[in-house]
Amino acid sequence: FSYVERFSDASDPGSADRRPGYRMDIAGGKVTVRRGVSESESADCVLVMDYAAAFATLTVKSGSEMDALSKAAFDRGQLRIGGSFDGMPIDLAALHDAMVDRTLAG
Repeated sequence: FSYVERFSDASDPGSADRRPGYRMDIAGGKVTVRRGVSESESADCVLVMDYAAAFATLTVKSGSEMDALSKAAFDRGQLRIGGSFDGMPIDLAALHDAMVDRTLAG
């Protein structure tokens, strides 16, 4: 399974082939993560989020508040999803919550 998160409107847009974001590939029980993605990079699921909206999600753990925040970003056009989460072999909510913990601790 492959997953890409790309952040638009970041203060440092990076280069054409290394925009802010990350790619996560899961195969054979192994996870590899790479920082920086191209705008045309494809994956089973690609999430593109406005940088400010993405930053806001790192202040909220999974649950109703996160759902409302994501829905509002989607409704404002700050969040787009291509592909599907079907087949994702890990719990993205748990991953997100771990990222929130790390962000708030730093």
